[in-house]
Formats: sequence, C-alpha cells, structure tokens
Amino acid sequence: MTITMQDDIHENPPHEQLSAEVEAELSGLRIRQISTLRRAAIRSRSYCIIGAAVCAVGAIQLVVMMVKLAPFHDARHWAMMAGEALLALGALWGCFELMRRGWALHRELQKTMLEEPTQPPDFSTLSDGSQQVQALEQMMAEEPPQESRGNDFLEEHE
Repeated sequence: MTITMQDDIHENPPHEQLSAEVEAELSGLRIRQISTLRRAAIRSRSYCIIGAAVCAVGAIQLVVMMVKLAPFHDARHWAMMAGEALLALGALWGCFELMRRGWALHRELQKTMLEEPTQPPDFSTLSDGSQQVQALEQMMAEEPPQESRGNDFLEEHE
C-alpha cells in the first residue's frame, strides 16, 4: 500500500488567506468601534444640550424668585436673595460650560472619519454613457408592438 501526497496548489498560501481574514475581521471591528464612538458622542452632545437647557431654566427660575423677594427688606430675605444669586450664577456657568462642551462634540462629529486617498481615483474603467444612448436609439428604431383594442376576446368568440 503506497500513499502518495500531492501538494495542494493555492492561489494564496494559507498564511495569506488567514491574514486577509484577520484583516477583514479587524476592519469590521474598526467599523463597529467607530459607529459605537459616534453614537456615544451623539448621546453626550444631547446630554450637554439638555443639561444646558435645565441650567438656563434653573437660572431664570432663581432670578424670578429673587425678584419676588425684592420688596422685603429684612436680613433673612437679603440672605436668601444672595444665595439665589450665587446659585443663578452657578447655573449660568453650568449652562455655558455644557454648551461649550456640546459645541466641541458637535465639531468632532462633523469631522470625517475617512482618511484622504493616497492616489487620485481611476475613472478609466467608467464609460461615458454613449452605450446607453445607443441602446435607446435602438429601442426607438424597433417597430413598436401592436396595440390591442381590448375587444379581441369578444371578436374571436362571436
């Protein structure tokens, strides 16, 4: 009993096939990572905008409360007004900081994740569309199909 072994002839050796599979998998992982990062940035930007709106409404509410306390001239009301003024300033600071961060996230999202191509595109394989014009001209030159009157069935059975 003789066993002969033949060498398998591959276009790509097995190690090249594996490296191509690994590269495709890494490319897929990179795409998923980028999409996950973009969704997180969009979510963070939304949180910043909502937080800034909450801070602005809070600051406005504190100013309204201060105006309501303005007619009273005792020390307790002045202390409450001072506290509300400090809280309103803090809320405004939070509003501006959250808006600043939201704009930064917005600018980051506007950037493209694609790298610039290293070589110009090759348009040599594209056609100029003249074959489509020729196909249309051929269609127009052909004899149009006969129109049926719709009464063919009745005429045949009479």
